[in-house]
Amino acid sequence: MIQFGAVHAPSDVPGLRFDHFNTFDGTRLAYQVQLARLRSGKLPVILTNGLGGDYRAWKHILERFGDRDFATWDYRGLYRSEAPRTPGSLSPQFQALDLQSLLDHLGWQRAVIVGWSMGVQVNFEAWRRMPSRVAGIGVVNGVAGRPFDTALGSRLARYVIPAAVRRMRRHATVVGRVSSLATSWKGLLPLMVKLGFVGATVDMTMFAEFARTFASLDFDLYGATLQALGRHDAHDVLPGITVPVRIVTGDKDLMTPVATAKRMQSDIRGSALRILVGGTHYTPVEYPREVGDELEQLFAAASAEASAA
Repeated sequence: MIQFGAVHAPSDVPGLRFDHFNTFDGTRLAYQVQLARLRSGKLPVILTNGLGGDYRAWKHILERFGDRDFATWDYRGLYRSEAPRTPGSLSPQFQALDLQSLLDHLGWQRAVIVGWSMGVQVNFEAWRRMPSRVAGIGVVNGVAGRPFDTALGSRLARYVIPAAVRRMRRHATVVGRVSSLATSWKGLLPLMVKLGFVGATVDMTMFAEFARTFASLDFDLYGATLQALGRHDAHDVLPGITVPVRIVTGDKDLMTPVATAKRMQSDIRGSALRILVGGTHYTPVEYPREVGDELEQLFAAASAEASAA
C-alpha cells in the first residue's frame, strides 16, 4: 500500500494526491497520484509530462479514467521538485531513471506509459532501460529525438533555438520577470491562438493557470533541461518496441510536425497514428475527448497482451 506523507497541494482534480519520493540519486521529487475508486486489477498508467507542464495537462484524462491508477511527477528542478543533486542529470536518460524510481516507490511492477512532448522522449528511454516493465506506450505530440532539427518546419530552427536557449539561461532572472508580466496579460492567450501556437478549442481557464505557474520556474534549470532534450536521440529504440503504441498529433503542431509522427509510425511495427485536424502542440487540452479515445484503445490493447502473456 502506498504511504503518503504530510505534503499536500491544492488540486482541481478530485482525488489527486500530492507527495514526494527520493529518486535514484537522492533527489527529492514531487509526484501526484490518483488511485482507482474501486480495485479493478487494471494496468496502472504513468503520465510523463511535457517540459514545463505538470498534472494539469492531464486533467481531462484523469477525470475520464477514474477506474485506473495514474501517477505523474514534476521533473527535477521544476515546480515542486528539488534541483538535481547529480550535476548534468537533466537528459531524458536520467528522467527515465526517475520514472523507474517512481514505479519502484509506488510498487507498480508494470505500467502503461503515456508521454506528451518531452515525455515521449523520456518514455522511449524508459523502454530502452526496462522493457519488461512497460506494457504499452502512448505518444502525444512528441518526437523520438533531436526536436530542434524538425521544429517550426524550418532547417534554421536547429541553429536558432539553441542560441535562444543559451541566451535565456544567461538572463534567467530577467526571463522570469518578463514571463511573469506576460502571463498576467489577458491578451497573451488570444495572441498565441492568433499566431497558431495554441488552438481555439483549448481549455482557456486551465491554460491560463498553467501559464501563471510556468512563469515561476527556474529558467536556468529549465533551459538546461531543454538543451539536454535537444541533444537527445532515441530513434534507434523504435524498431525494437514490441508493445502496443498509439501516436497522437495535431496537423497544426509547430513544435513536433506531422512528419515526425509519421516517421515514428513507420519505425514502430504495428503502431497506430491519429492526426487531429486543427490540433496544435497542446492537443491534450484542446481535444481531450479524442486523445482519451486513443488512450482507451491503447489501454485495451495493453491489457489484452498482458492477459495473453
